[in-house]
Amino acid sequence: MKIRVSKNELIKGIGIVQKAVSSRPSMPILKGILLVANDQMLTLTANDLKIGIETTLECEIENPGSIVVDSKLFGDVIRHIRDEYVSIEVNDFAVSIQNRDLDISLKGYSDQEFPDLPLLATNESIGIKEEVFLDMLNQTLFAVADNEYNQIINCVLFQLDSEELTLAASDGYRFALRKQKVENMASMSKRYVVPGSTLKEIRKLLGHDLERYIRISVDEQHIVFKMDNTRVISRLLEGEYIKYESIIPTTFYTKVSVNTEGLLDALGINSVLAEKVNSSVILSVHKDYIEIRSRSEVGKISKRVPARVEGDPLTIGFNIRYLTDGIKANNESTTKISFVKGSKSPGVITSRNQYQYLLSPVLVSEIESES
Repeated sequence: MKIRVSKNELIKGIGIVQKAVSSRPSMPILKGILLVANDQMLTLTANDLKIGIETTLECEIENPGSIVVDSKLFGDVIRHIRDEYVSIEVNDFAVSIQNRDLDISLKGYSDQEFPDLPLLATNESIGIKEEVFLDMLNQTLFAVADNEYNQIINCVLFQLDSEELTLAASDGYRFALRKQKVENMASMSKRYVVPGSTLKEIRKLLGHDLERYIRISVDEQHIVFKMDNTRVISRLLEGEYIKYESIIPTTFYTKVSVNTEGLLDALGINSVLAEKVNSSVILSVHKDYIEIRSRSEVGKISKRVPARVEGDPLTIGFNIRYLTDGIKANNESTTKISFVKGSKSPGVITSRNQYQYLLSPVLVSEIESES
């Protein structure tokens, strides 16, 4: 193999696929990146057997070929090269990198042991604008848990039905849901569970191009995300996700509309005490305002925020970080929160773009007693 490639493009490609290189691989070969040079394209692949990433870039090829190189070592070397282009030649598994006064030789490995990326058993796919999909991830991923004993809550539910894509995530204390109409989607009905770790890597790769699409394909075991010249392939998690349709309330006794900036400001000042004591705040809903308060043995904080209120007055407690997360994800100038009757029932944040966030309360008596 003998090629010449743009250093900046190569660094970009290495950075993309390194997200699929395991820090503790089950096989030594998985510490590497597979380089394949063919048809004036260089393909870089990493695969930790849970997630695989492949990206391609243009290059000049004198001799096609393939080699596996240590991911970290190869990346560190390329990043230190100052020239605009990098020349790479492989002979008997020795990877030679030469530019002007630079001569580097690294040990390479045969691609025979490197695992192939899975092939999907379907050609069906949906397309959604990257900007929209990024918004969907931002409104759900924060509610994913990190629990080694219950893998299902570390994941996000994907549901395709009636030309609509639904993403849902829950850590057991809160539940985030976002729906999105998908144009030209085949009449498919599917429900599958995607690891949150995969989607966090996808989010890093997404741009803000208003016109660019990401294509999503799925079969019984894997899901593929295709963005321009990059593919991400991930295992799906086996198991049944919660039937979320039954946990979202439809009847409310109190509805509040409040300026988001003012609400976040009130939560921010209360976090000075709340996050150091019991991580919770009390919301008291009155006729035309919300009072947000916290207290501890060293002090107390209370702030009123004007609001439009429909229904019964209410006093309820929430984890302050969980509440703040849901309000920020809503990303609208006005926050709408609806409450089921009583302080022991959840609150639900809703928005115009079919975002819903359900949050379980903390008992007010427990907050007061701990303070």
